[in-house]
Amino acid sequence: MEKLNSYSLPRRDFLLKGAAAVGAAATTILGLRELAAFSEYDPSNPNIDVVFQKVPGMSGRAYGIHLTDIHSGGDEAYVNADVLEQVVYKINQTLYSLGARADNTALIMTGDWISKEEQPKFHIKAPHGGETNMRTVPIILEILQDLKADHRIGVLGNHDHIHKQRIELIKHLLRSGIQLLDINSEFYKGDFPIPILGLPDYTKFSGYYSPSQVQEIANSLNLYDGYQIVATHNASVVDLAGLGSLVKNVRFLCGHTHGGHTKHGLFVPYALSDEYESEYVRGIYHVGGNLVQMADGIGQHPQAAFRQIPAGIIINVYEG
Repeated sequence: MEKLNSYSLPRRDFLLKGAAAVGAAATTILGLRELAAFSEYDPSNPNIDVVFQKVPGMSGRAYGIHLTDIHSGGDEAYVNADVLEQVVYKINQTLYSLGARADNTALIMTGDWISKEEQPKFHIKAPHGGETNMRTVPIILEILQDLKADHRIGVLGNHDHIHKQRIELIKHLLRSGIQLLDINSEFYKGDFPIPILGLPDYTKFSGYYSPSQVQEIANSLNLYDGYQIVATHNASVVDLAGLGSLVKNVRFLCGHTHGGHTKHGLFVPYALSDEYESEYVRGIYHVGGNLVQMADGIGQHPQAAFRQIPAGIIINVYEG
């Protein structure tokens, strides 16, 4: 399993893997090493990685903004209206520097638009338990309209599905022009040059991915001979559900891990999720003839903020 080379604005290192340690002293050293690997968490000034990808047959360029895990909320939230305005401005500035136009740029948001109240296991709690007030959602979506991207694609994450006002969220997203591809596991019908498929979040719909269902998804992807994009919240669809071994030339865009804080390293519990088992946590991986891209996200949970995991966005540049 190898990482894809990327050009970063600014360049950042991917998550360091913890080494095995024995005893209390070794555990402390390991924790310090991991903390040293993280830059200061500042959602209003996220790291933007620019990844260039060759797509045979393309005559020009296309751009994909991989945004994930906004976890938007009111004034007390890590990502509120003021923060998101600064994020959108920075994305647009980067797109401009790359020569992107709105008509050849897609926003691909891979879930967790909002937050459901949780009881964190370690460290600190978010204000009001992290619950998103739905009245703030239209404001956030209005700010996202300022992104220079005509193609607007999204999927739902585990927090979106468990929120008590899930249906209201879906209505807001559809009214704002977001095409929720995961609702019916469908392809984007716009004129973006690379087909984009949306799949439901594996953490919430694991029963959906029976072997026959996974094979059916693979058959749909294999009908097309060129490169494709699959947007889904959780990378477990690739390894645990087995889709990665049945397809080729697919770019899987995922989130959920917030840069790795749901992954449990040896002696270092990252909190929040004992159930997340996917090996793909942070960065970009080659899986057979496919690519799995794990964006950091901008709306961190308290544990990620405590560990100073940077907020992050990936802009993909697709060219022939």
